[in-house]
Amino acid sequence: MKRMVLLACTLAMVGIVTVAGPASATVEAAVANCNGHTLVSANYVRDSTGYRYGAIQLCRSGDHYFAIYINYGYDPGEPNKPVQGPMPDGEFANAWLYRYLDGVYVDRFSCDDSGGNGHVLPGQTWCVTPLIYAPSSRVTFRGAGFVYYWDGAQWVHVASGWTQRCNRHVGCVPA
Repeated sequence: MKRMVLLACTLAMVGIVTVAGPASATVEAAVANCNGHTLVSANYVRDSTGYRYGAIQLCRSGDHYFAIYINYGYDPGEPNKPVQGPMPDGEFANAWLYRYLDGVYVDRFSCDDSGGNGHVLPGQTWCVTPLIYAPSSRVTFRGAGFVYYWDGAQWVHVASGWTQRCNRHVGCVPA
């Protein structure tokens, strides 16, 4: 009997995680605010060495989705603990919201599109894409964040991060 109860509890927990979406470490570890809306998936925006420049968040407001890029700074007293901070001189970042229909890429929106607040410039801390409507489970979204710096001649991509692909009806799937 105890084994049956343990099995039932285990299956119930698996069902909760599957329906509610993964309680992944990246969501908990990445700066998570979504400006008061529902955080769906998040991840760090890192360079090739693993240095965390910021976080990308896929957020939901009802049936609308959007992405937020949040820039990091570092507390000199705790150099290994990233905190929200201003974009340094010579760098900029942008968030992108990728839309899929039946798993096939359709289009994308950035902070620079109408309804967004513009990419992150030096001294700024975040940007947000426009709200995009998702009327059914056939439509899924994925967020991406990219950081660039000026090397004196051109803008160079230095860091990126991606969320999982998600919607409110079926949850999230690794992309």
